[in-house]
Formats: sequence, structure tokens, C-alpha cells
Amino acid sequence: MNIEDLREYMMISVEASVIRTTADIEEFAGLMEATGVSDINILKELKTDLKDKGRIFGAFSNKSKSIMANGVESAGDIAVGNVYADAGVKHLLWVTAGGNVCPDCDNREGVTGTAEYFQLIGEPKSGFSVCREHCQCELVPIEYSDEGTKIIKEKK
Repeated sequence: MNIEDLREYMMISVEASVIRTTADIEEFAGLMEATGVSDINILKELKTDLKDKGRIFGAFSNKSKSIMANGVESAGDIAVGNVYADAGVKHLLWVTAGGNVCPDCDNREGVTGTAEYFQLIGEPKSGFSVCREHCQCELVPIEYSDEGTKIIKEKK
């Protein structure tokens, strides 16, 4: 992923979150109206949900925070990828991280390939996996030399 891809990814994520929240509001208001609740009371309930970060607006708030946090983290990952490319790293290794690795990522533990290969099959946090943007996996250099420093990761 590059910065333009990240920008597009975040815009799509925000738009989808807004659409889901709008649908939740319409469903809530429609169900309340169908049971005879007045428009004034529906509005009061929605204002309370917004103020208290209830079921509807709490979910929107949490998703917005997640989108922003993951965006910042992904920007860092892009910067690291650029450092690797500048250092001449050709091959990367998929390393799982965290205590609860999803089955998709577990299957990729130890897989090696170029940055282009991982872009094609899905990078960590790219949305391909069960864990989606919550992925804690990393792509690390298999081997490279930078002013005498050598980083080597061996496949399990």
C-alpha cells in the first residue's frame, strides 16, 4: 500500500461507516415510529444516544477512532516499507504478532516474498484476513545489509 492507497482506503472506510450509521438511525426511527412513538420522542432518544454514545452513535464513534488509529499505523507501515526499499530489501517475511492470531494470518506465518507479492495477496491490516484492520502481523526483511548491520529472519 502507498499513501494514495491509504487515503482511498480511509475515505471508503469513513463513507461506509457513515452509511451504516445512517441506516441504523433510519431503522431505529422507523421501528420507533411503527410502534407509535412520536417524532419528538424519537429525536430525544437519538439525542440521548448521541450524548451517551449509545448503541448507534457509540458504534460510529468507535469505528471512527479505529479508522484513524489504523490510518496512522498504516502510514507508519508505509514509511517502514519505504525505508526497506531504500535499503535494498528485496524479500520480506510474514511474522505473526499478538496473542490471538487469526487463522488467515497463522497460515501466512513464515511466508516469504517481495513487497509486490504481498501487495497482490494482501498485506497485514489490508482487510484480506479475519482480523482485518486489527492485524498485528508484520512484514520484516529476510536479510539485508546496511552499513554493516545484518538482519536475518529464518523461516520456522
